[in-house]
Amino acid sequence: MKKWFTLITVIILCFSLFTFSPRSTAQSNEKQVHSQLIVFQENTSIRFDEVQKSITEQYPVSIQSIPEVAIIKLSSNNQDQLQAAIQFAQKQYGSEIKAVGEDQIVSPPPIPAQLFTSQDPDAQLQSIKPISKVNPTQVDLTKADLYQKWGWDIQKVTENGQSYRKEAGNHQVKVAVIDSGFDFNHPDLKNNIVSQGKSFVPDVTDTLDRMGHGTMVAGGIAANGRLLGVGPELGLVPYKVFHQGGGESSWVIQAMIQAAKDGVDVINLSLGTFKSLHKPEDIAIIQAYQRAVHFAAKKGVITVGAIGNEGFDLSDPKEVAEKLGNPGDEMIQLPSELHSVVAVSGTTKEDTRSSQSSYGIQVDLAAPSGDFHLDNINVNEMVLTTLPTYFPLSPINQAYDIPQGYTFMSGTSLAVSKVSGAAGVLIARYKERHHGKSPNPNYIKQILRHSASDLGDLGKDNQFGHGLVNVNRGLNLVR
Repeated sequence: MKKWFTLITVIILCFSLFTFSPRSTAQSNEKQVHSQLIVFQENTSIRFDEVQKSITEQYPVSIQSIPEVAIIKLSSNNQDQLQAAIQFAQKQYGSEIKAVGEDQIVSPPPIPAQLFTSQDPDAQLQSIKPISKVNPTQVDLTKADLYQKWGWDIQKVTENGQSYRKEAGNHQVKVAVIDSGFDFNHPDLKNNIVSQGKSFVPDVTDTLDRMGHGTMVAGGIAANGRLLGVGPELGLVPYKVFHQGGGESSWVIQAMIQAAKDGVDVINLSLGTFKSLHKPEDIAIIQAYQRAVHFAAKKGVITVGAIGNEGFDLSDPKEVAEKLGNPGDEMIQLPSELHSVVAVSGTTKEDTRSSQSSYGIQVDLAAPSGDFHLDNINVNEMVLTTLPTYFPLSPINQAYDIPQGYTFMSGTSLAVSKVSGAAGVLIARYKERHHGKSPNPNYIKQILRHSASDLGDLGKDNQFGHGLVNVNRGLNLVR
């Protein structure tokens, strides 16, 4: 009884102390930098270096081009100068411009403030050494005590670890986690981190995780220690777009492009935002994201995205807009509603839809995300995953004898990681059978769908898509 009282107190504190508000943080900065994206026609013949030169000769703004998707980003802490530069560009290149809009904030789901560390993570940078070639550690179920006791989510996807005997992944297959970075010294992750990746956050050069979210997601993909991920021998690469709050959409887009150019096989997007189908500034963002997804697909990369934690039915954009306080508008969730993205909803231990998870006709697959109810707290319904080892031990961990470096959590971010891991494992199997040749992304997507365990209504439905991801069955279909 005492344990339950302590746990209830802790979680109430956790969920009432969210400190994640990137917009208010940005607005409190007296020298806030404003940014706008200009989206050009996809097949434009314009030279971006000439565009940059013509604008900067007239206006004191900084310009960054993303030529792979025909976009330029203009930034300035002077809003008037920025708008003047935009108007100049529209006058000069009007017929070549498809859309213009603000470079808006995208966010991972917030982490309870109780999990934040008062210790400066920069102290950990001294122990991050250049990553040399590392070999994955073979799966050892006898040492995976936390997986055995708490890993119901991974056990469902792998059919109690049966898939590990067939294929656990390898470092020739890499999963990009576009998020807040990693704990490079986490014992369950460090042997699978094959690159330090890259930061797209201005003035932040490292990819150390100061928020915890990226490390949590990585565990579901490729943990290999006391916890196990879906692909415990897959390679992991961090692309940092969150540092101590939300990130700009252009950072995510650039990270997606860079990951594809770096030769990753899967992109994990455990993040999200809602955009209007009618506002010009939102249309620019939607088109920019869609182009990045298509760029990755042309490079043979599978992009997996979260359907979101709002509990919305996303099938009707008008209803979504109404729920978000924008009556008369139509709104969609990014990235899950983009073409070619594998959209993932979240499920409970009982194979029902998580109360947090959104749903709709957009859902491709479901995966365990855990669930949370403030009036009926049960950590057995939540997911245990990796957390930076330099975050302090929480009272929840103490109550359940969970060591530092792990945390109970729930949300579709964790569901996405299972599908990303499953895709990586199937790709590894294919490459081994075809002498290193990469599969067509659509082939792997078809296997994921055909091998899923049907839940809810027979066949594809709005709650679970094609069903609960099942990597063990999927491996039987790889030819």
